Amino acid sequence: MYYPDRGKNATKNFPILAPFGIAQKFEKEDLVVVMYFSNSEESGVILGGVSEYGSVPKAVIGAKDGALTVEAVSVTYTAGGKQIDLKELAEKVEAMGAE
Repeated sequence: MYYPDRGKNATKNFPILAPFGIAQKFEKEDLVVVMYFSNSEESGVILGGVSEYGSVPKAVIGAKDGALTVEAVSVTYTAGGKQIDLKELAEKVEAMGAE
């Protein structure tokens, strides 16, 4: 963690919460929510990212009524070492006349 308001001090790397076993990945300069443990500001866990006001997240993942929804420019599904680009697959299915 980097603290620009504290003379550019930084802490060691914190663990990142993986809700439902899904890893979260952050880029340098991303805003995150951190839960600090009561014993110090040097230990805690990153709960997730925060979008700045007016900033749209790069991708959205959600679940409702038993269905998983992913909104992104592209989605790649990997299983058994094989990658499938879901946008490309949908375009091929559409070109075949299927809905």
